[in-house]
Amino acid sequence: MSRPALPIVPTQFQISDVDSYSDLRLTSEDGTNRLSLDLIRNLADALLTIRADAKPLVIRGGETFFSAGADLSEIQKLNASSAFAFAKAGQRTLVRT
Repeated sequence: MSRPALPIVPTQFQISDVDSYSDLRLTSEDGTNRLSLDLIRNLADALLTIRADAKPLVIRGGETFFSAGADLSEIQKLNASSAFAFAKAGQRTLVRT
């Protein structure tokens, strides 16, 4: 069964179908794979689509390290409640996997 086409987000991540699993690789241009709110939302959408395959999922980061973590420059601009919502969105996305 083939899954619906995923949005192409080449500067954030790439998804490949391998025979026995799906492979998701974070691919930021600078190699840090900072987790911005935009990335988290796109990952959440992609993970829901991938989940329908019922295949194992391998999530990989960059060559040097997985991810620098949350995009602090983005969080710095938020008020307390928005920053909390950002953190919760990231947690919900990772729990879905």
